[in-house]
Amino acid sequence: MKPYSRKGQFATEFMMTYGWVMISIAGIFAALYAFGFLDISNILPEKCALTPGFGCRDFLLHPTSIVMEVTNGIGKKIEIDQMQATHASLGTCMGQPSGNREIENGATEQLTFDFAAPGCPFTLSVGSKEKLSLNFTYTIGDDVSTFYSARGTLFARVS
Repeated sequence: MKPYSRKGQFATEFMMTYGWVMISIAGIFAALYAFGFLDISNILPEKCALTPGFGCRDFLLHPTSIVMEVTNGIGKKIEIDQMQATHASLGTCMGQPSGNREIENGATEQLTFDFAAPGCPFTLSVGSKEKLSLNFTYTIGDDVSTFYSARGTLFARVS
């Protein structure tokens, strides 16, 4: 007859001793997830990145508009003609930004792009972090017949 094995008893004692710790840790992670503390968008910083030659100094994202300071580093005066904002799930909005759309080389101007215009399909929720793809069409200098395009992204909390 075989002697009594203590391996099963050891496994049972281990689970009785440390099992409650594992269950507690799983419960803590579940609570953190349920209350939104493990949401990656809370950790990621807000950012605005535009095509080289353009800078985005300061920006605010509102439920129905974007306010941003655009810096011209192209080398000549530009004029912003159209602006397009695309949200992955809400669609695309296109129109003319308000503010001084002529930006001298090296200068910074504040532009406001309003989503409340006809044909703009979305309103953003206050407090959420949203990512928008931006597209500008602009002219350089006095040549108003040739249009250029600049792209960028905006990731910010809606205020």
